[in-house]
Amino acid sequence: AVSSQSVFAASFVVQDIQVQGLQRVSAGTVLNYLPVRIGQSFDESQVQDAVSSLYQSGLFEDVQLSRQGNVLVVSVTERSAIGRINITGNKKLKTEQLLQAMKSEKVGRGDALNRSALQRFQKKLQAQYAAMGYHGAQINTQLQPQGDGRVDINLSIDEGQEARIKRLNITGNQAFSESELLGQLDSGPRGIFSIPFLSTRDKYAKEKLIGDLDKLTSFYRDRGYLNFKITNTDVSLSPDKQGVFIKVAVDEGAQYRLGKVGVSGSHGLSQAQIQQAVTLIPGQVFSQKVMEETRKNLSNLLGEQGYAFAKINPIPQVDEANKRVGLDLNIALGKRTYVRRINIRGNNRTKDNVYRREMRQLESSWFSREKLNRSRTRLQRLPYVESAQINVEPVAGTNDQVDLNVIITERSSNQFKVGAGYSQNNGLLLNLGVKQGNFMGTGKKLEVDFDNSKVNKNYRISYTNPYYTQNGVSRG
Repeated sequence: AVSSQSVFAASFVVQDIQVQGLQRVSAGTVLNYLPVRIGQSFDESQVQDAVSSLYQSGLFEDVQLSRQGNVLVVSVTERSAIGRINITGNKKLKTEQLLQAMKSEKVGRGDALNRSALQRFQKKLQAQYAAMGYHGAQINTQLQPQGDGRVDINLSIDEGQEARIKRLNITGNQAFSESELLGQLDSGPRGIFSIPFLSTRDKYAKEKLIGDLDKLTSFYRDRGYLNFKITNTDVSLSPDKQGVFIKVAVDEGAQYRLGKVGVSGSHGLSQAQIQQAVTLIPGQVFSQKVMEETRKNLSNLLGEQGYAFAKINPIPQVDEANKRVGLDLNIALGKRTYVRRINIRGNNRTKDNVYRREMRQLESSWFSREKLNRSRTRLQRLPYVESAQINVEPVAGTNDQVDLNVIITERSSNQFKVGAGYSQNNGLLLNLGVKQGNFMGTGKKLEVDFDNSKVNKNYRISYTNPYYTQNGVSRG
């Protein structure tokens, strides 16, 4: 901003505000951002705030303030508006994704051109390619003025070659060999006998490495190493940015075994039920995986009794001297829950009641985890269902009601067959058939067959109602 503050050395009362240099932006927009109003006093102490406010709008390349008598004059140079955005060279990221990302950074079509925002987008895009393993990606931006206050952006991308892992080393391990640990990971150098264009093991991606480090941690925690930690991860690139070298340093810590295991809280479970659900055995090596299985078993057991939101909180009691971990599985039941409503979604071809009759969990009845699982299994077995999910959603404003949202992905169950043949006795043989496993969205089956030859014509129509009775006995 170029504004001479000397002309504002003496305070004056603003009688009018004039805006100069506008092309597309309205004077009202300028006045809205300007922190000065007609009738207010204005002096040099307010100049910087006024100029900054106009700059922060992102609409102007330059702002100047001057004074003519008691009139405040605001002279602006508008930023060019972004016209077309042309993107070339992108293969791994779709053009629509890039345009959406640019829009979120306020460098989309119709936005005022902000070079800082454009540079910020380029850096984020460069980081995105690096996270995907394309460290050598080149991104070039060219601005092409159109002469009407607009500018086109030409974004040229050279993604380069995907970086490949050349070496991955693990240090600090004592209980397990490096080869055994590397075998737990999805990342690593390509094997001698692996086929280059089929193997993805040596493809480097940041998210993939993070997932592998989590796997490494789980591997140790499931084998009693409670205090295992990854102390350092170093990733370096070859000069051509196509080779990746990874070093992972670990601190295993000591191995712990299970001490006493108990269940506390007001839960109403019998000793036999607890013994069946708790798979943790004192004296065995502590395993986080087995502990989670026990939590799941207890949760399912309580869920069968209607406690949809029971919480099982493992409270560890560590004996450092003997390297033992006792566990108190504390249960907070919460309120017994019943199902208010079952919502069927995604059934574009099939009637609602077809899916409802497969539900073992009913509306206005106590929630049952076992019935929920049976319902999901029955839905999944239908020939016209690709997948079925049941989400449990608490009812707002209550602590004892849930809705079940059944998400169905459907598939076609129609079958067609055409056959032809020839024999001296029967001449030309023709067979046509069609089978619908979900006739008109009712879940009923319709099959029509037609056989034709010189001596015979056979027609066969089969209609089966798999729910002829309420209990699911079919009739055809």
